[in-house]
Amino acid sequence: MDTDYDDQSMDLEERKKWAHKDVEHWRATSNVHYYAREGYYGTAILVCDGRLATIQDAPLAILKGVCLTMLGKIPEAIRQLDPFSTDNECALGALYALKWAHLSAFNPDNKSIVEFESEISTRTRNEKTPYSSFASAAEVLYFSGEYQKAKQMLDIARKRATERHAKHYCLMGWIDLALGKKQKSTQELFEKAGGQEYPDGLFRIPIWTYVGRDEVGGNVVDDEAN
Repeated sequence: MDTDYDDQSMDLEERKKWAHKDVEHWRATSNVHYYAREGYYGTAILVCDGRLATIQDAPLAILKGVCLTMLGKIPEAIRQLDPFSTDNECALGALYALKWAHLSAFNPDNKSIVEFESEISTRTRNEKTPYSSFASAAEVLYFSGEYQKAKQMLDIARKRATERHAKHYCLMGWIDLALGKKQKSTQELFEKAGGQEYPDGLFRIPIWTYVGRDEVGGNVVDDEAN
């Protein structure tokens, strides 16, 4: 039996399950996520601008709007986000971000907020809404601190996608951490993303996050085995 051939066939079949590696988008998104998590919103915006100056990248443009909101630049955030509210591929992300921006305004436009909520409800129920729109919403909700809702959106995105997306695995890992799920299954989400060379997926949960476990040489082992 040719085990090498079988292994190669299995590797090929596994690779077919994963979406195309968009290296430049991955790098920019990973950097924006890192800086936004650390509170460096201005730097995150610079990263967005660097890529958006050369290519259209709707999810990244929405993240720029999110960062503007977190900086308190509400009018700029709204102008940045508004064009994407009707883009079927990412509308849910833009709508959630617009709702957040309006709620953050000194004098919130309640009429607009109600309209956003209505459109969000309609698109969420629509079976034709693409996975990418749910994934964009999950990103926005994660940064707005609505972790449980972010998880729900990302679960839908992963179910509707016909391929596996490293970005989804990584974001789910961060959502799990935000929800207090510091365990091996969370680490495995990062490992799956990192295995596809997704930059933000190279994160490793510190030793102390494991209950009754230690991390030795990158491998998690049970205390009982020592």
